[in-house]
Amino acid sequence: MNTYNTIPYISLSIATIILSVITCYITDSEIKNILINIISNAVFFFLVFIFYELIQVHVTKEEKKYLKEYIKNSVSNDIFIALYNIQKILHGYNLDSNTFSNIVGLVNYSENEISNLIKNQSYLGFQIFKNNGEIRDLFKETINNNLFLTNINHIDSINILKIQNKLLKLELIFQNTDFFKRTAENAIEYSVVNGRELNPINENKFLLLKKTASESKFVVYDHGFFEENFKDKLLFRYMLKPEYIAKVSHLLYEIFSLMKYWLPTSLELSPTDSRFRIIKDYFTPFTYTKTNTTKVHVADILELRKNI
Repeated sequence: MNTYNTIPYISLSIATIILSVITCYITDSEIKNILINIISNAVFFFLVFIFYELIQVHVTKEEKKYLKEYIKNSVSNDIFIALYNIQKILHGYNLDSNTFSNIVGLVNYSENEISNLIKNQSYLGFQIFKNNGEIRDLFKETINNNLFLTNINHIDSINILKIQNKLLKLELIFQNTDFFKRTAENAIEYSVVNGRELNPINENKFLLLKKTASESKFVVYDHGFFEENFKDKLLFRYMLKPEYIAKVSHLLYEIFSLMKYWLPTSLELSPTDSRFRIIKDYFTPFTYTKTNTTKVHVADILELRKNI
């Protein structure tokens, strides 16, 4: 109950007390009965107002509780998308580690574990040169939404801004070729194709396809936008230079530490969301998409009638 809401109660209480005192000194029974009726009505309205305020406080509290749960679930979903993509930095395109529990479990990695994973990980040019604007902009709606800003405390707002800022730093590192050295190997088990070459309704993204035992079938492992000058380097393999491992490990550790707060014990995700279909034990990767009629997503199995 704020200050302005208490003014009517204080005024009504003072008026009631004054009338009660005056009543004690009036001898005229008719006037006295009128004042008693006024006092009774004042007490009645006072109790009604108090009851109304109590109900309003309870309803407002429940509404805020619902809004906070909605906000946290929304941010949690964005956090999971970010983790889903960061997982590839630590484990590469490895379906065995690409499970729901493993992705959420990233936030529990120690800095030493992160360092060891990065030290032994090679990266495709497809990972390094990809435009990660989709990840960077994940929290833009939260930050610019008045509903979120008015129902989230200052510390949580700063937390989200820190996560967004550190994700931007991570993106800048992985788009800087000075941080990486090229290895002698190329990713011969993968192919790259523009999605619109398979089907005009696809976005103008490049798809990273991995060959299967069947000569004509490929699994979509990743997708993304690229600058024209990087397109010939997407299947080159790179490793992070030793002098930058500690910097990247610490940055990832900080990101995970900030994200941990937002991950609830159970996270509800839409089974129709194509961004998660590659996750084993959560959504099946075997979608058998027909490329001539359906939009292609990550983890779809494609059967192509032409060589890539």
